[in-house]
Amino acid sequence: MAMVAGCVPGDESIMRPKAHGTSETPVQLNLRWNCDNDQANQICNHNRHFAEFSGYWKTTPLYAEVTSSDEPITYFDSNTGKPLFIAPRGRSMAEFVAESSKHGWPSFRDEEVVWENVRCLPGGETVSVDGTHLGDNIPDASGSRYCIDLLCISGNPTGDEETLVTRYSKVKEEKNDTEDSNGVLTIMARIRGIMAGIVICSIVGLVVVVTHNKYSDKKPNNDGPNFLAVENELS
Repeated sequence: MAMVAGCVPGDESIMRPKAHGTSETPVQLNLRWNCDNDQANQICNHNRHFAEFSGYWKTTPLYAEVTSSDEPITYFDSNTGKPLFIAPRGRSMAEFVAESSKHGWPSFRDEEVVWENVRCLPGGETVSVDGTHLGDNIPDASGSRYCIDLLCISGNPTGDEETLVTRYSKVKEEKNDTEDSNGVLTIMARIRGIMAGIVICSIVGLVVVVTHNKYSDKKPNNDGPNFLAVENELS
């Protein structure tokens, strides 16, 4: 099977037998969203073809979390605690929830994958670089769609992994601050332009008034042509 654009390919050696099935480390004891450790251990470390039941993610506290906030959520490897997905990215939370609800499992797109820690195997299986089975890549008209078991991405961050997410959040905040600053500068430039226009119009109006008063007070010169009379006739 040819790799789909966007996937970072891996090979079967990633999933070779290790100390805990296909992983060197066991599933964390205190998984997020009250995910079951025994089920997670089976699906993530001793399985290549099966998945949690469809809609499982909506039975956990995660569903309330994603339907009450628009903030992106980072999903960590249930074995190692490394970040695997950050969603939503490039779409709204409502769109992420709608797609995941439609297919039955959390569904991620290319830009929501932390490719440093995720690989796609030739058959479409999606795994972590440490051997955690995550789910499958099931492409559609919009591109790659990673249909993922929540049990395998409900870990807690540890050490450098937490720092990585913090760094991403900081970059995002700096981008937003820059966009806000540019918006303020644009508004200020427009205000200065409007004020300059008002000042110029005021000066021109003042000159017209002063000039008009100057000539209105001047009496016609009987010894020469009456320019005011000529002006009135032409108007």
